[in-house]
Amino acid sequence: MDINDNEISVNGLTCEPRNGEDEPARMMSPSLHFIQLRRIWANVQFLDKSDVTSASHQQNAEHIDQQLLEWFRSAPPQPPDASSLFSGRDWLALSYHHSILLLHRRRIVVGSAYQQIEQSHLKCAQSSVRICEIYRNIYFMNTVSFTWGALHVLFIAGLTFLHSLWTSQQTRIACRRDVVKTCTNCTIVLVVMGERWNVAQPYRDIFNLLADATQAMLTDTDGENQQLPALRRADNIAIPALLNSISEVGIDRSAEMLLHDMVE
Repeated sequence: MDINDNEISVNGLTCEPRNGEDEPARMMSPSLHFIQLRRIWANVQFLDKSDVTSASHQQNAEHIDQQLLEWFRSAPPQPPDASSLFSGRDWLALSYHHSILLLHRRRIVVGSAYQQIEQSHLKCAQSSVRICEIYRNIYFMNTVSFTWGALHVLFIAGLTFLHSLWTSQQTRIACRRDVVKTCTNCTIVLVVMGERWNVAQPYRDIFNLLADATQAMLTDTDGENQQLPALRRADNIAIPALLNSISEVGIDRSAEMLLHDMVE
């Protein structure tokens, strides 16, 4: 129940639990809200087992997309005495945009109808822009430890953004102004992580190579007639070692497939 500890007595509850978005947040409000997100994630996991080319998959994906948006909009207000990043608006936004990547990234990897792929690329790119921006703000404004989860979410966002620029003309047009800033935001945080945590160094280095190749592609061809892979192992002797280091630490399967598309 959405209620504070001091509202529970030996004789029962001293007031009614929170039961509406217009009521002030209680101690349990953020936790209960994130439990709702995990339930939506369960639906995403179930959706991943279906055929991405089917009409039912598209309908279910649109429904989950709407669920995520409603979840984000209905978040309880941040407590005035919040001392943790995990109860703030940045964490809420990170969770929402990472969920968008979870929902749409497999469709990018596996493929479906052309229009659906374009929409998924654009949604993923826009959420990736926000993730990289928020992580830069978090690591510059807060004392936050470096975790595998943070490295994973940031690297996936940066990688997904670059992949979408290579494979979607609509994304290149819509996100053109975000390219330099997003690549810089992602690189800066990966550099800071790599200086203090050597596990992050191969992720930093491979992202830098991919970001440079992507920006060169956009400059040289203006986004026309581009063709993956962005990098070839034969052209850079450091790439095989970097990929091996990343594989040893671990990476999400769909992200591994995106990376395989970009690095031959």
